[in-house]
Amino acid sequence: MAWVVVLTSPGGDRFYGEAIDRDGIRYRCATPAQAEAFQTKSDAEASFYYFRFMRALDGYQLEAIEI
Repeated sequence: MAWVVVLTSPGGDRFYGEAIDRDGIRYRCATPAQAEAFQTKSDAEASFYYFRFMRALDGYQLEAIEI
């Protein structure tokens, strides 16, 4: 099994966390198939730090889920 990051907008829309890009930025994507897969829940939760830098994601709830 793998763990992914789910980002829920204030309006209730759900997105998934992409892998970090070459500039050190993480984005959201529409499907879990596009999301970065982590080995453990703690690894997925450690990536929350990078999403907090994204002003466009202010107010989003972050959660690590197993898929």
